[in-house]
Amino acid sequence: MRALLSRELVAFVDKKVEEDDAAYEALLALRFRTVPVTVVEGRPPVGGYDEPAILGALRAAGLLPPGR
Repeated sequence: MRALLSRELVAFVDKKVEEDDAAYEALLALRFRTVPVTVVEGRPPVGGYDEPAILGALRAAGLLPPGR
């Protein structure tokens, strides 16, 4: 996940749910119990490593140019 976001030059916050109780609670509030979960502002969260879905969410949020 980090490699994908870094390659696309997208800033991100990496939260460690196993070390941070607040991050774990936030994960549960999203109705997920496993990681990774990618949250792109204004878009539904993407569970798992689903590169097409993540790139689509980034495009829809205006964080990637169309066609990239």
